[in-house]
Amino acid sequence: MVSFSRLYEMKNIIITLTLTLLIALSPMITGCSPNYDSMIADSTKAIEKNPDDAEAYRKRASAWEEKGDYDQAIADYSKAIELDQRDVNLYYLRGYLYSEKGDYDQAIADCTKAIEINPDDAKAYYFRGNLYRKKGDYDQAIADCTKAIKIDRDDANAYYFRARAWEKKGNIDKAIKDCGKALEVNRQVWLDAILYKYRAGLWLKIGKDRRYREDLAKAQELSDYVDDNQVRPD
Repeated sequence: MVSFSRLYEMKNIIITLTLTLLIALSPMITGCSPNYDSMIADSTKAIEKNPDDAEAYRKRASAWEEKGDYDQAIADYSKAIELDQRDVNLYYLRGYLYSEKGDYDQAIADCTKAIEINPDDAKAYYFRGNLYRKKGDYDQAIADCTKAIKIDRDDANAYYFRARAWEKKGNIDKAIKDCGKALEVNRQVWLDAILYKYRAGLWLKIGKDRRYREDLAKAQELSDYVDDNQVRPD
């Protein structure tokens, strides 16, 4: 079973990266199974015809990613970036793969580049903040998420990632407060389930059994993924 924290991160990236979402959903729309080898072949032909076709590199990178070959995907995203250096989504896509490989420094560098291109992009700040959390730099994680909140006070993601950083610093009260704020501004049912479950784990850490049960019950009402053994976040 996929952990809630992992599920959330995957979902958040998919939402952020619209281009990847469209490719991922195309098999559902057509009712056919994706043929990534065919996608790679078609993109390669397009590149042979036009070596400066950044979109062809992006499509091929996405296919490599779906096949699990992150190194090839990163190479193609890098080529696409070389050809179109102002496309913020390309930095997100490559940064996500770097993070999946555990190369947080490279992922952070891609987020930083995205911020340089668009300083008002809240997503880039909280994505980078979460990467800093994974590296153990909780103060920088909080700073980035706080910046994201200043840009967009109604984005639940920034509060959620900041809550996780507060938890790592041992400040459960602030983590719970940020969860509450995320629930207040959130408008997506699947994220509500994640937030209730995550906050349930926080209540449990400080011995608030009744509130733990209340939040877990709310999460169970909203999602099929809830498992009592997976309440504590990573």
